[in-house]
Amino acid sequence: STDVFKALKTLGNGRYDLGNTSLEANAYLDAYLGTSFRVHRNVNIGLKAKFLMGVATLDAKFDNLYAEVNPDAVSALVDGTLNANGILFDSSVVEPGKELPFAEMVKYNDVSYMLNNAKNFGFAFDIGTEVRLFNDHLKISAALTDFGFITWKADNLISAAVDGNFGFNGINLATQDMEFEQDFEFVATRPTAEDKYNTQLNFSVNAGIEYNFLRNHFALGLLSQTKFCNTMTYSELTASLNLRPTSWISATVSHTFLNGNRPGVFGAAINIHPAAFNLYVGVDYIDPRLVVGPEINGREIYLPRYQKSLNVYAGLGFNFGRPKFLKEQAAQAKAEAKAKRQARRR
Repeated sequence: STDVFKALKTLGNGRYDLGNTSLEANAYLDAYLGTSFRVHRNVNIGLKAKFLMGVATLDAKFDNLYAEVNPDAVSALVDGTLNANGILFDSSVVEPGKELPFAEMVKYNDVSYMLNNAKNFGFAFDIGTEVRLFNDHLKISAALTDFGFITWKADNLISAAVDGNFGFNGINLATQDMEFEQDFEFVATRPTAEDKYNTQLNFSVNAGIEYNFLRNHFALGLLSQTKFCNTMTYSELTASLNLRPTSWISATVSHTFLNGNRPGVFGAAINIHPAAFNLYVGVDYIDPRLVVGPEINGREIYLPRYQKSLNVYAGLGFNFGRPKFLKEQAAQAKAEAKAKRQARRR
């Protein structure tokens, strides 16, 4: 619903219809084991197997969700369903048919409880290939990533119907109390052992092309990504400038087209990859152009003008061995660097 973004951007007076919307979220940890090997002098294949541990999952659907903002009051109405599962949730307190605050079903600060409920596991894999042409100046690649699932036990499943309304009428200046009214029903059902279920990861199909120049210190790339989610599929096309100042560090800046992304919304990442480990961090959809948003406690809040979402990713991997062709490439790069230094001394 476009009213979702309108409300978040402006919070101005008006009526917002956010019905027929859904919210899905998955949080999980993964440990992986990967390898790569050469099937031809110019063709490599890579495989990665991932063991997943589910932390939390949320699936909310709103049949009706209205918000009305005016100078005197704010009111909202909601009608929908909620399914939540994970190490934070406690379904043992649920009494069938009885209303119960959602906060009472969540264990925020009980570390032992969360560790004891770390029992939602899954599996996923990545597979990809790279073809190198024209003395490695041109590289063509394709990959399938995050293809897998997580099985969620019924022990911590919270399934509920949500129905109610909320109203905020401002602050009473005489008593300094906030005046609001609410009438919410949050009725959950007690799960059974048969209620366990699987959630599929949002997997991607990628295809890319890269041209390297200036002794492979610079590269121009174009990446097509199609992501398959539970309720939708969308595609993006990303152009990038890749920098490799040394053999163990690389960085990139990029811009993504399609899906309404405006010029100037960019991404950036850095990858540190010596022989022993691989550490990377990156951010997508950064918009440095800010606009004035709503006031909070008398302060103006600035929001990105064209940014629709934010994607932050990071990872750390340890190398237990290197394929022969990678060792040969590293040795060749080291020899070329040594020859270059000797030529400079002359």
